[in-house]
Formats: sequence, C-alpha cells, structure tokens
Amino acid sequence: MKLINGTWLELHHYNIKEGKYFNPMCHEFSDQQWIDKIEELASLNMKYIVLMSVAISDINNVTKTFYDSKYFERSDLVKANNPIETILKEASKHNMKVFVGAGIFGYWSNVYYNMTNKEVHEKTILSMKELYELYGHYDSFYGWYYPDETGIHDYYEQEFIDYVNSKTAFSKQLNPNLKTLIAPYGTNHVKTDEKFVEQLKNLDIYIPVIEKQNDIANKFFTIDKRINLEENKLDKFNQLKKEYNLKGQIKKTSNILCEYVITSDKEFFESIGEEETKRYFETAYKFVASYKNLGEEFIVSAKVHNDESTPHLHIIFIPVVHKKDKNGKEISKIACSEYWKGKESYKKLQDNFYNYMTK
Repeated sequence: MKLINGTWLELHHYNIKEGKYFNPMCHEFSDQQWIDKIEELASLNMKYIVLMSVAISDINNVTKTFYDSKYFERSDLVKANNPIETILKEASKHNMKVFVGAGIFGYWSNVYYNMTNKEVHEKTILSMKELYELYGHYDSFYGWYYPDETGIHDYYEQEFIDYVNSKTAFSKQLNPNLKTLIAPYGTNHVKTDEKFVEQLKNLDIYIPVIEKQNDIANKFFTIDKRINLEENKLDKFNQLKKEYNLKGQIKKTSNILCEYVITSDKEFFESIGEEETKRYFETAYKFVASYKNLGEEFIVSAKVHNDESTPHLHIIFIPVVHKKDKNGKEISKIACSEYWKGKESYKKLQDNFYNYMTK
C-alpha cells in the first residue's frame, strides 16, 4: 500500500472555530520550533509540504501577511520572526518540496468573491511575485497551492477554472517549472465523463494530461480492459451485468465499482529495475483477480501510471461475491458491503496482499 508522504502546514487557520485549539500553539511557535517541526516531518518520510496560506484578510478584505512585505502590513498573530523562510530553508536541507499558499487575500469564507474579484486577484499576484523574489532561490520552493477551495457539483465551475489558470499563467512568468496544486472538496460528486476529462485537460494544475498518462503507462504494463476514460462507465457496467447475469439490487446509492491503487516506495522500484517492476504489477493484478475469488472478468480497468515519483497501478473492479441463493443455486452478486464485510476486511486485504506478493 502507498504510504502518505505529504502533509498540510499552517501558521494560522482562517476558520477560527476549527482552529480553536491549534491556532494558539501555532501562533506561539518560534523559528527554532518550526525548524524542529520540519525535521520531525522529514523523519516521518514526508516529501511534500503544503503551506496553506501566507496571509489573512478580515471581513473588510484588509490583508496582513505572515512575512515582511513591501505591500502589506505584517500580521502580529504569528510570533516567529520569519516562519515562511524558516520552513523553506529547513525543507531544502531535507530535500522536501513545498507548495506555498497563494492567499488568502480576501475574507476566507467569500470564496466565489475571492475567485472573481479583480482587487483580490491583483493582491494575490503581487504577493506571489514578492514571495518568489524573496524565497524562490530555495530548492524546496516547488510551487503554489491555491487556497480558495471550491466544491465540485458534477463539474468544476468555469469561474474556478479561470481563477486557477490566471494564477498559473502568472506563475509560469516567474518560473515555468513551478507546480500548482488545488484541493477541491466534494470530489465524490464528480461526474467522471468526457466533459470532466476535458475540464481536467483545460485546468492548468499539477496533474498529467490524460494522453500523456496512457503513453507513460505503456512503458511498464497495460491491460486493455473494458473501460477507459473515453467510454461511459455506467454503460459498460450494465453490459457486464447483463453478460454475466449478475444479481443484486442496484440503488442510486449503491457502490458498483471499487478501486485499488497499488504501489511501493521509489527506492524499491529503483532497486528492482524495470523488468521486475513489470512483474510486480502483473503479480498484483493476478492477486486482485484471485482475491475472494473475484474473477478477472470483473476487473474492468487496469493501468500502470508512471506520472509521479513512483509507478502505481490503478485497478477498477466490480465488487462481485459468489454464493448460493436460497434455492442452493450458485450465483454471482454485486454486493460491495458483502465484499468488504467485517471490521477487519482492510487488514485482511493487506495481510493477504503481502503474503501473495512475497510467496
């Protein structure tokens, strides 16, 4: 299983209620304590840090920054002398990568206003320019995080896409190699159809373009199964359901597809080489097909992506269980809750995966 290798970091959490307990502690941190915190994160093998914000704005959009700025007043909330530089400097020593928060230059809860208001945009651009001039020489300065988070309801709003792309266009003027990161909420409401894929292609953030993903994947191992991004998953699901006479009552809230992401750490893949990496993913694929007697026919998509620091296998499958009905007849049934039955189901999965891969 892929371990977490990144974390969020805040000098001040903009939602006062949510930050009730940790804001007072973060405010009192000294520069040395931020150094100690980065060392601690490095010891936990954290590779990425997302610094959520560099400024705070009140209800009247009066902005104060957590660094010494030529354009904005310095906030007195944070006691450390230069926390942003301290974090970047120490992160560089540990080869960590930092996404610097490009905000928040409007009142935090007025997200739509912040995304579309010209004055907020200009303040953000001014700060990005200043921050990169001050700290862009640190190797850890990896890119930007855009903290005006939006919710997704089927698709991204065009205003959000414009907000992101306008900031990224300026970022590329500073340094075309800087990455950009977003963290929208409500991703469980996304309609993963052609329109959404097209939006991803037009959203200038740090994700691989779909065609490039597939090209890189072919370097290792690809099983061309029944579903891909250009096809409608629901249509294919219905086709398979009919073809294999799958039982089970399907409701709007039913989980009809599950996904594994299988990987290891970078050092592991470098040590075993390309051929053994290919065999690793082929073996992992066979494990998924055999686990709980699923059957390869119910794996609807399997792709190895090498678009990040380590290759990883995405497998999408229909959670089918094989059992007898009340008449004693063998049936195959779509039943996610039965497939993952029991509090120990994920632990059992991990144990079985380990045993299968190391036998």
